[in-house]
Amino acid sequence: MRFANGRKVFDRVEDIFRFWLFACVLATLIGASVGTASVFLTGFSRGAQPGPFWLTWWLGDMAGAVLVTPCFLLWFSQPRAYRSKRPAMLQGVAFVSLLLVGMVVFGDFLLSGTRDYPLKFICIPFVVWVAFELSPRAAALTILAFVAVAIGSALHAIHDTLMSNESLLLLQVFFSVAALTSCWYPPP
Repeated sequence: MRFANGRKVFDRVEDIFRFWLFACVLATLIGASVGTASVFLTGFSRGAQPGPFWLTWWLGDMAGAVLVTPCFLLWFSQPRAYRSKRPAMLQGVAFVSLLLVGMVVFGDFLLSGTRDYPLKFICIPFVVWVAFELSPRAAALTILAFVAVAIGSALHAIHDTLMSNESLLLLQVFFSVAALTSCWYPPP
């Protein structure tokens, strides 16, 4: 309440960035530091390097906070939803388009052999479209669905190989930026 306007955190841009800084960056930084220290001090690290271990933990926590927290805060703390003035058909097209683009880009089934190309950037215009087309509540839920579809498609596409830690970190950063771009657009 003191730092980011409590339940009205998504009503003003200043509050959104304060929430992002305190809840999504600093709190997860502390959690990752304590967790990594406990794993290494107890000997459960099994030869892992502390730096990459900590970075993976921190980015995972931060991505989770950026993706999941808006859904809970927007859906459970605001009884009245923001009503979009856009036609429902256009909102549905925005929702379905983002999910389909996520399946194509991350799934590697329509564009086989393109796994090394930076196609993930194709999703950004669709993410922005969702931010402007849907209410903040619907946008937060849409991004969570997009991330679930993209992760499922990516896992299905790489079932033969293990995902490298670097690939995992890049996905976490990409999804965090997508969530910040779309879910955190304050209502008019």
